[in-house]
Formats: sequence, structure tokens, C-alpha cells
Amino acid sequence: MCNYCGCQEQTLIRDYYAEHNGSRDLADRARRQMDEGRYDEAREHVTLLLAELEGHWAGEEGGLFAVMVDRYPDDFADYIRPLVEEHRALATFLRELDVTDAEHRAAFAAQVLELHEHMMREEDSLFPASVVTFDGEDWTRAIDGWQQAHPGRELIAD
Repeated sequence: MCNYCGCQEQTLIRDYYAEHNGSRDLADRARRQMDEGRYDEAREHVTLLLAELEGHWAGEEGGLFAVMVDRYPDDFADYIRPLVEEHRALATFLRELDVTDAEHRAAFAAQVLELHEHMMREEDSLFPASVVTFDGEDWTRAIDGWQQAHPGRELIAD
């Protein structure tokens, strides 16, 4: 996570970071539980991870990503498309994961590393880019997309 551009001062970006951190924690906890043979707990955390990620992805794709692609397609569409594809692939993987299978556990460990890298690509590029390119209307649209993906939740307050 960067601290150089100030993007975390933007409320929506702060929420995306919080969701990333929560997902990282759930993934790491599930991986440790698998390593320790605590499969029931690991399965619960994988289920929680998938739910957290699906809400997060819906907020990104319907909010920040949608604005970036709509307003600045030449700059962001080719960068965002593979990120969305990675969202879909990871969701499928997590749904099919058998935490009791050694090959699946090894694949999960690799997926966790890829998830960390995926999040870093967003944090080090798209989040700072949004701060320098978005106007007020863009932020309103992006926040609306997040809120539609998180009914009943509020953004982290200042």
C-alpha cells in the first residue's frame, strides 16, 4: 500500500483499501488454517473471503472502474479489463475449492499471492490515477456504484 499520493484521503479509496486489507486478512487466515489442518475453519474463511471480494468487486466494477472506462477509455480500458477477468477467475476458483485436497490447497496459496499482487496493481495505479483525473461528478458516480454494491453500509467516515 502506498502512502505517497494522498489517495487514501479520498473516502471511497479509503474504503477500497479497507476492503483489500480485510480480504488479505481473510485469505491469509484461511491459508494458515489449511496448513494447520483446520479445514472446517478454513472453509468458513474462504466463504467469508468470497463474499467480501464479491461485494468489493461489485463496488469497483460498478463504481471506480466504470467511471474510468467510460470517461477515459484510452487510458484505462485495457488496464482494467484483465483485472475484471481476474475477479471472475478467482470467484470461480474459490467456489470450487476443496480445502481438504492438497493440490487445491497449494493452488489456493498461489492464488493468495496473486490476489496480493492484483490488489497492489490497483493500489499503485488506479487509485492514485483516480485522484488526479476525477472531478466531482466522477466521484459521485463512483461512490454511487460502491453504495449500490453495499446496500445498507456507509463509507468510512472522515
